Amino acid sequence: MTDTAPGITIADVRQGIADCEAAGRRPGMRPVWRAIVERTGKRPSFSTVARYLADVADGTQGQPAAPAGPPDQVVAQLQQLAPAVWQAASAAARQDLTVELQAQAERLRAAAERERDLLAELDEAQARAAAADEQRQEAVQRAAAAQERMDAQTASVQALAAAQRASAEQWSIRERELSARLAQLERECATLAAAGNQARDALGLASAARDRLQDELREAQRRMDADLALNAHLREQLTTRDEDLRVMQTDLAASAARERQATIAAAVATAQRHATQRAPLPRELRAMLARLDQRMARLTR
Repeated sequence: MTDTAPGITIADVRQGIADCEAAGRRPGMRPVWRAIVERTGKRPSFSTVARYLADVADGTQGQPAAPAGPPDQVVAQLQQLAPAVWQAASAAARQDLTVELQAQAERLRAAAERERDLLAELDEAQARAAAADEQRQEAVQRAAAAQERMDAQTASVQALAAAQRASAEQWSIRERELSARLAQLERECATLAAAGNQARDALGLASAARDRLQDELREAQRRMDADLALNAHLREQLTTRDEDLRVMQTDLAASAARERQATIAAAVATAQRHATQRAPLPRELRAMLARLDQRMARLTR
């Protein structure tokens, strides 16, 4: 493995471990990653930090040099004996350790696959965390802009509230005016209703008077028709009586003429008799002669 990686170095990882130990935290991968971010401001991947932690745990990077080994002759003899010893030990332990080694191999493979899966998930989570941090910054900016808009809207709301209060005051004044006007209209309506009732009463009286007058008019018409019929009858009677009067006048004239002639004759006779006797006419005879003269004068007119 190398001592450097894009973004951080193994020294950064060791410093992160030291920071965790100084803070009393276990130097796991996430605490070390957070310490590196807090110290350097860098955001390395979790796989890089895990690899450097493994290197630090194995001592393959940055450890001091190992002490000097045994003499070369001993090393040479060990190298000659090592294959035989290894073969013998392997043959003796192979049968006992085969099952365990296979189980360990399976567990190691599973652990390796799980480690790779976890590292991939950690990388994805780191990417999501970075995206979330960017979204958080954008949200902070949007929140600031929203705060500015909210301040502007608050000012608008306050102005609107002031305008609403002024409108409410105007509406209250207008409502009082309308209430007074409504009361006045109600009084006028009551007056008009009373006048309407009086007018209806008067109309009823007028209708009754009209009916009475119509009855009287019909009665007068009936009487006038009767009077006209009576007048016609009277005119007929007058015509008949005029004819009777003319006949009577003619008869009277003839009778008067006869009576006058008779009276004249009697008067002449009486006058002759008185003349023969040389005596004045009596007063009754003179009066009767005067009346005869007046009647004759009227009949002649």
